[in-house]
Amino acid sequence: MAIDKHQDRGALSCGGGRGPHRGRRRALALAAGLALGTLFAEVAVRVTLDPHGAALADARARLPRWGALLGAGLLEGADDAALQYGLSTGFVAEVEGVTYRTNSMGMRGREVEATAPPGTQRMLLVGDSYAYGLGVGELATLDAQLEELLQAGQSAPTEVLNLGVPAYHTGQERAWLEARGFDLAPDLVVLLYFGNDASEPAYLHDDTRRFLYTDELPLPFAIKRHLWSSALYVLAAEASAEAYARSGAFTAGEGVTWPAVSARLESLFTACEQRGVPLVVANLPTIRSNATTADPVAFGSDLVDAARVSDLCVERGVPVIELGPLLVREARAGRLESLLVDPSPGPRYDDHFTAEGNRLVAEHIAAALAELMP
Repeated sequence: MAIDKHQDRGALSCGGGRGPHRGRRRALALAAGLALGTLFAEVAVRVTLDPHGAALADARARLPRWGALLGAGLLEGADDAALQYGLSTGFVAEVEGVTYRTNSMGMRGREVEATAPPGTQRMLLVGDSYAYGLGVGELATLDAQLEELLQAGQSAPTEVLNLGVPAYHTGQERAWLEARGFDLAPDLVVLLYFGNDASEPAYLHDDTRRFLYTDELPLPFAIKRHLWSSALYVLAAEASAEAYARSGAFTAGEGVTWPAVSARLESLFTACEQRGVPLVVANLPTIRSNATTADPVAFGSDLVDAARVSDLCVERGVPVIELGPLLVREARAGRLESLLVDPSPGPRYDDHFTAEGNRLVAEHIAAALAELMP
């Protein structure tokens, strides 16, 4: 059959020429419309809601002491996705009569040498704000009091270095050990495991406004940091965090995030094993009230979470120091709340240990270490 070349040319022109151009123009117009709509929504949210300011105000109102310390610049964001943030180096500030300082290595306290002096046994205390010593001065922190007790009980000099970083979970603590801790050539690592280490994702740090925030959206860390400047993204991140909380992830005893928590513990165990550094876990449950511990049912779920950690340690052959019985004993005697920085309900509530509380925990750990590693 003969082909009409003119008709065929027209068909080709219609199918391969004007059609794609119109499609591209429509796509560009749609993209431009979406961009303008997003920009308008972004401006409207910033003006009417100011989610960045609201998030900052909420963080400061819930924990004023902690908020003031963050506002002074205690933390700074890190490019390392495993760390996400850390202590600012060379930081010094006084908050409510307590002086906090950070050395050039990003650790709380005095400057330390890269290696321990000859004949000195070096121990690293790893953990979150309970290891860091939020609410007390340097001499009253757990590491300082533990060092004093160990020095008194041994002929060889002993030093305990504080690698605690507020709000870290075990995965970040393992990354911090690998980034800095193992370079300090420790003879022993003590992990102070606190029971609220149940959140699967880590906090992120807003370097501009200086506060920690949660973002449970399934995006890479680097992208999250950049998107946080968007007011619309803040609303989406807050919604994701609320949904995560409703999932039961923070409900004691449920074990919703245990697979992630156990994997982080396993990775820390392995990191110490590979470097030949002994590890001891001091297991600190989330028990902070005289009233709740009067009833075994009330604090039983907290002890269930602690038991999971202890069982894993036993399974892996890692020595564990149980701090739960100590807390239960003090609570049942009506003394536990007197060991907290501020046990009063309300925004001033602070369940970190006072100097006396840290002393009690340090004595318990020192006695256990004497039996475990004489």
